[in-house]
Amino acid sequence: MSNLKTQRQEERLKYIDLCAYVMGFVNRKILMNRFDVKEAWATNDFKTYQVRSNEGLIYDHGLKAYKPIDSFIPIFKHESSTAIQLLSNGSQTIVCEPSFASKSYSCIIPTVVLKLNTIYPILRAISLNKQVEIEYFSRSTGKTKRKLSPHSLIKTGCFVYVRAFDHKEDEHRTFKLSRVFTAQFVNQKPEAHETIEMDNDWNTQVKLTIGINSNGIEKETIKFDYGFESDSIEIELKKAIVPFFLMDWNIAPINYPKLPVTLFPLKEINNQDV
Repeated sequence: MSNLKTQRQEERLKYIDLCAYVMGFVNRKILMNRFDVKEAWATNDFKTYQVRSNEGLIYDHGLKAYKPIDSFIPIFKHESSTAIQLLSNGSQTIVCEPSFASKSYSCIIPTVVLKLNTIYPILRAISLNKQVEIEYFSRSTGKTKRKLSPHSLIKTGCFVYVRAFDHKEDEHRTFKLSRVFTAQFVNQKPEAHETIEMDNDWNTQVKLTIGINSNGIEKETIKFDYGFESDSIEIELKKAIVPFFLMDWNIAPINYPKLPVTLFPLKEINNQDV
């Protein structure tokens, strides 16, 4: 096999490995769609992967896909950011020309690096609609053990959160992934009241009115910066997302009207259910 063919197959094998590890299932259709290969190529890739992984996958007729065995260990190294992008966006980043990166400069604020071997049970539980048991650090209660029925990820500029039903508090809540100390997959489906359909804040749309946090000379500049055609704009989004939206855009919440314009150029004027 040529070097190019070997390299391309390695990419496909790594994708099989990632899907099995994070999503809890993978099949030929997924591989064919991602890499635009024929069924015969996909079949050969799965055979090769099974040899490389010492039969690390088993076919599940209910899923109509391969799933990892109980003692599954990934044979490739994967980044947590890649896994989160796959699950939340259904995509992967492809490096087209590394030299282009030298034309710009970016500075990333240091933050906690998510460990995939810690959080993958949560991602798999979301993918398979199952439950997970975690040890979690909270600012209000310290280190606690919780059982969650997670249903969605929330990505912000610096952090990733999981939206889940919290069995400890008997309600839907949002948890920061970087605060998860340990996680264990639980092969049990959520009860009816624990599902995404019963998450009221997730399914409620709110209308935010966002205005300029200034009446001074900088007001017109701020309007130009954010593309405001008037003194305010209206935005609709999920009620559960509002705190993260405000944090991401440095918008002063409605109950904090005196925050400095230097750090909070915008402010929340109104918040109502749609």
